[in-house]
Amino acid sequence: MNIIKKIDNHDDNEKYNKNRNDNYNKYNDKIKIIIIGILTCGFIILYSKFKCIYPNYIDILTYKYLYIYDGWNITHITLYSILTYLYPNEIYIILLIGIVWEIIEYFLDINKIKKYTFGCKNREHNLVFVNRFKDIICNCIGITLGYIIYYYTNCMNI
Repeated sequence: MNIIKKIDNHDDNEKYNKNRNDNYNKYNDKIKIIIIGILTCGFIILYSKFKCIYPNYIDILTYKYLYIYDGWNITHITLYSILTYLYPNEIYIILLIGIVWEIIEYFLDINKIKKYTFGCKNREHNLVFVNRFKDIICNCIGITLGYIIYYYTNCMNI
């Protein structure tokens, strides 16, 4: 009887540790996504600073591709595809971060804060903080594309 009881306890401990590790990994994934989001914001700020320092720079991200999408839309689709592929169980937090960022851009725009950012007080320039509803649509396209790629590369038995 003791042997069976010990085996049952061992199984319970394994289940507990597995659940604990799963929760830890989910928590870690959320932290990683948030860190990637913060780093992305940092790159956007640096890019905007670069555009401020070099006002004659021709922004390749403003060119139209595929008739309706510009380079910024393509970067949204690419970033959100990669994030969803890497963290397919965290789709909601990925989408939430994108929506929160667009809300921040909206308030930067209506308060004209962006006009006085990055040391560009004396001249108007086109900063990269442009709130567009299309960005949220591109985020959703990227999430869908990333999940499809994840599903077909990891879940299908081909």
